[in-house]
Amino acid sequence: MEPFILRVHDIIENTSVNGPGNRICIWLQGCDRDCPGCFNQPARSKTGGTDMSVDDLMRRITAGEYDGVSLSGGEPFLQPQPVRELLRRVRLEGMDTLVFTGYTFEQLKADPVLSAPLEYVDYLVDGPYMRDIESFCSLTGSGNQRVLRLADSKIAEDLTQSFSDGCAASEVVIGDDGQITITGFDDILLK
Repeated sequence: MEPFILRVHDIIENTSVNGPGNRICIWLQGCDRDCPGCFNQPARSKTGGTDMSVDDLMRRITAGEYDGVSLSGGEPFLQPQPVRELLRRVRLEGMDTLVFTGYTFEQLKADPVLSAPLEYVDYLVDGPYMRDIESFCSLTGSGNQRVLRLADSKIAEDLTQSFSDGCAASEVVIGDDGQITITGFDDILLK
């Protein structure tokens, strides 16, 4: 059987602004949306990034001590089968999963291909980025987006208000190669 391959833009380890607890955040490459003011333009191209197998990603994930794994992008649901396999394996390791998407939950559920990963998503941050709608939620870039807890591919709870302390947070990560990466949501960076 061929391994599942994901097109990865970047990986941020030990992040606390991409979901609850200490996490590893995997930014996937490729997005067909054209949200004005997109914070991660380099992740939009479908030809950028690096191919990584789910096996290699799992080795990296299990080498750390994480509470959970977050997927961002680009658009994670454009790689539904390998994303589903990665999330399934993360769950088997006892970690929770969070996925940021420009789709709404309802749009994903209406598409049998795109919705395949939902079975293994614990938290979904959904909706397109709309820079003119201010967010008071630490996990969303714009006020139309929601933080949903899922169970059995259904919305179990809308947690948006639970993360709405009015405090945006971001992290600046300087890699071993000197590359600077900014992650999270910061009002100044989003304007």
